[in-house]
This record gives sequence, structure tokens and C-alpha cells, in this order.
Amino acid sequence: MKADDIGVTIAGAAGDGSGSAASEFLRSCSRRGLHVFATYNYQSAIRGGHIYWGARVSSRKVLSQGDDLDLLVAFNSESISIHGPRMPGGGAVIFNSDRTKVPPGVLKDGVAECGIPVGELTNPYGRLPIMQNTVAMGAATFLLGLDAETFEATVREVLRAKPQNVQDDNVAVARAGHEYAKAHFKPLGARLEGDGKRRFFLSGNEALGAGLLNGGCRFYSAYPMTPATGILHYLVKEGPKHGMFVKQAEDEIAVVNMAIGASHMGVRAACGTSGGGYSLMVEATGLAAMIEDPLVMVDVMRVGPSTGLPTKTEQGDLFLVLGAGQGDWPRCVISPLTVEDCCLQAQRALNIADRWQTPVTLLSDLYLGEHFETVDALDLDSVGQDRGALLSSWEGGEYRRYLVTESGVSPRVVPGTPRAAYTAGSDEHDEDGGLISDVRSGLPASLPVRRKMMEKRMRKLEGMRAEMGLPEVAGDPAAEVTLVGWGSTYRLLIEAMERLNASGTRADVVAFRDLYPMRCREISAILKARKRLILVESNFTGQLGRLIGSETGVDFGYRLLKYDGEPFTPGEIVSAARSAAGGGNA
Repeated sequence: MKADDIGVTIAGAAGDGSGSAASEFLRSCSRRGLHVFATYNYQSAIRGGHIYWGARVSSRKVLSQGDDLDLLVAFNSESISIHGPRMPGGGAVIFNSDRTKVPPGVLKDGVAECGIPVGELTNPYGRLPIMQNTVAMGAATFLLGLDAETFEATVREVLRAKPQNVQDDNVAVARAGHEYAKAHFKPLGARLEGDGKRRFFLSGNEALGAGLLNGGCRFYSAYPMTPATGILHYLVKEGPKHGMFVKQAEDEIAVVNMAIGASHMGVRAACGTSGGGYSLMVEATGLAAMIEDPLVMVDVMRVGPSTGLPTKTEQGDLFLVLGAGQGDWPRCVISPLTVEDCCLQAQRALNIADRWQTPVTLLSDLYLGEHFETVDALDLDSVGQDRGALLSSWEGGEYRRYLVTESGVSPRVVPGTPRAAYTAGSDEHDEDGGLISDVRSGLPASLPVRRKMMEKRMRKLEGMRAEMGLPEVAGDPAAEVTLVGWGSTYRLLIEAMERLNASGTRADVVAFRDLYPMRCREISAILKARKRLILVESNFTGQLGRLIGSETGVDFGYRLLKYDGEPFTPGEIVSAARSAAGGGNA
């Protein structure tokens, strides 16, 4: 156990209150000025089924949930059976001794069994079933050497809408748990010293929603689909305060068409879903591309195919979004790397969509979207808003919505603008918007128009390519092994690199954010300069590796692919890298 970096798991069955207990406890840690990184693991059930928060609390910034478990708060015996074997000697298990027993042979020697008689402590308040969580977390504050007052203040804040007596009772049982642990158990020896700075404690989905809002998005549509629903929840609460109209539609087909309609009328618009919902949106993405309407689409990936594992993570939708909508059109795919980056890239995606008048996909996943961490600040100032060629009026001659230009981007006005009437149809069209499939055009005359319009649209791709960023690189490019990944794996790769370097295996990281269009020549040079590449992806086929190979010819001799629904741990990546550095198979 590292005294200033503690692994905590809070586990039980859905409905036991482990979620609310974890939220209160982890938020209280952040209010102390500690750093927190937490993943929430749950099932598709309202009651029953195993759920848990896997958290890391530290005096310094942490980049992942880590590998270690030092303190387990278990609300049933199953939770001890599942997580207990991970605990090394010196850790502790907190449990309700009235209802939970420690299964024999599960815990290693030296793991303290901290049973708490919850009934005895809560009997004065008459709320045993719903108070065991607060008692347990009060005990946890003592074992970790944390003051009880900050946790109690957080309990009051969470329950501020409740009557005063409910707040008082919960604070009292939290204090009772802390005092019981103080009288009966030994602290773990943790030295968690916060700096007193109050930080945001938020998820990737919330940060992405904040980015859309700050980027000027004023219409957001969605159908609730795990794990993208957190964006909808955030924007329903915050959006109307800032002039955003948020619509929960009846299905994803309606969702995307509503967003296209809003965008067509000049409103910055976005929609969000996961892979299954994105599949339903595919036809409409082609419509937006053909009529050249800006649109930001968010895909927070989960395990597929079909409904897959709704509450597990995977990076399996890259080729779905690259192929969405039949035919060729200028696609753009961006995958944020961190919670802070979710906010930044949402703003940037809105600008790219407007500048190039095309759909842009933000590709996140459950791990990035639903984990919570302490964040110092979100970047709300550096991007700004760029509406591209959107004009407020038309003073020229004949207006041609799809005027052929060198960049491929045509002047755009909102329908109803005086002297600028035009047709926007889903069929191929000429510069005026007239459909060339109409019998009045005739086949011989339509062929050169088709070529001209197709080439016009596809010129946007080269313009977008020029403003795509190169991958983030960290470490010594002459290292023995290079960890290559995209999106949510970024900080896992960074932590694995730091561990490898500290242990004598030189490593560096290349992490992709801008996935398409790809700056092939520069990326090829970056990768070919490395000695030994290890591809790290949460999917079965190595989708980024396939894309890089097709675009640059670079091949990956070593691949670490995970597709069981759980996120990587730094330890898994370290182990694979050491094997590859020694000539083994990753």
C-alpha cells in the first residue's frame, strides 16, 4: 500500500445504497483537496446484481483507477467473495456484521475484518436498511485517517433538499460509524493530505455536455441509451439556463432528424447515443452530408454487437462511424483523450462541423464517459465559436447554395433569408439545389454535374485533414517500446509508461485523438521512427491498427487487445510491454 495513494472499492447489490454512499464519500475526499479517480460498475437491473465503485484516492493527481485495493466496503458477502481475493495483507474490509459474513478462505492473512453492528448504531434513528451505507462510510473516514467533519458536511450537502431531521440523523450515524471504528479498529496508515483546493468532481459525459453548451450548441436531442444518457441528464438540468432546447425523442431516428432540422435552420445542434442508436442514425448522416448541414454526433461506445453489454466498455465503433451513411462524403471523427479533453473537443467539433458544413462524430466510450475524477478546470476560453460561411443576409446576385468553390465550402444562409431561396434535397443536385435525377436534366447532362458536385464535397476532406492534430506523444522516442492507443486509453498508457520507465524498461506513448481524416505522411513518420510498437485497444480486431495500416502501411507486430467489457488496468499494459520488450508476444 502506498500511504498517499489508496485503492478503495465500495460494493453491494443494486438498491443497497452503495452508489449514494460512494458518491458522498468520494465527493468529500475531493472537497478535502484530494485527487480522486472512480469508475462505476453496474448491471442492467434496478435491484439485485452486483455493482461497485472502484476508486483511487491520492494526495497527487492520479491517471486511472489503478490496480490495487486497500480498503473494501462491502454491503453483502458476495462483494467480499468477488473483491476480497485482490486485497494484499495490510488492507481492511468494512461490513455490516448484522447482515454480512466473511466467507472462509477468501481474505489473505493480514487483511483486517472490520465488522460493524449497524443495528446497534442506528437503532436510535429507526432507519437501519437505508443507513448502513452512511455508517460504513463514516468508519472508512477513520480507517483512512480523514476527518469526519468534511464527510458530514458533504452528507448535508447531498441531502440539502431533505428535512432537517433527516440531515441530522444521517450526520449522527456517520459520526457513530467513525467513532465505532476509532474505538475498535486500527487505521490503515494512510497519509492522505489534501491541498485544500476545491476541484470539480465530474464525468466525461458531464464535461462533454459542458463543452457543447459553452461551444454555442442550442439544440440537443437524444433517446436515453447507456452509456450516453449522462450527457442528456446534464443538459436537461443545465441547458435551459443558457438557452438550449433539449429534446428526448421517441427513438434515435427521430433524434438525428430533429438535430438535422435544427441545424438546417441555423441553430448549432448535436445529438448523442451509443452504438446501437448510432446504427439507426446512419441513413440520416448521409442526408446531412448531401445537403451540407453541420451536425455533431456523439457516440459513447459500449460492448456490441446488437445490445451487447449495455453497462460495459469497448472501443468497437470506429469502423461503424467511418462507414456511416452510404457512399463517399467528408467524414470527421474525433476521440477525446481525457475528461478535460471531452469539454475541449466538443467545442472544437462544433466549429469543424460549421466550417466544413458536414457531420462530425465525437467518439467516446463508457470508461471515459461514465468515470468520475477530480478536475482543476475546464477550458472554456481557448476555442471560441466559428460559424464558418453562415451568412446573416444575402446581398449578391443569384444565390447558389451549393456553389462550387475551391475549398468545397459554399455560402450558407438560413432558409427564409430574403433573395436567397434554394432547394435542399437528399438526391444529388446542381449548384442551385435542383435534383439532377429529375427527368428534366437527362442522363448525358447529369454526369458532369455529378462529378463536379462530388469533387466539390470531397475537397472539404483535404481542408479538414490540414487542421487535424497529430497524435499526442510522451516520453523518449528512442524508447524500447512504444504504447499506441486512442481515446480513453491515453492516461492508462501514460501511467503504464511511467511505471515502465521507473522499473528500467524505456517506453513512450503515441495516443490518437483525431482519427479521421488522418495526416498520413506525418503519422507514418512518427510511427516508423519507433523501435517496437504495441497497439493497445479495447476491441477484438485492433480497429485503430487496421485504420493506420490502411492509411499509412504501418503494421503492428505487438497487440494488446481487450474485449471483455472491463477497462484496461495499468498493470496489464505494463506486463504486455515488458513481454514485448523481451521479445515475447504482447
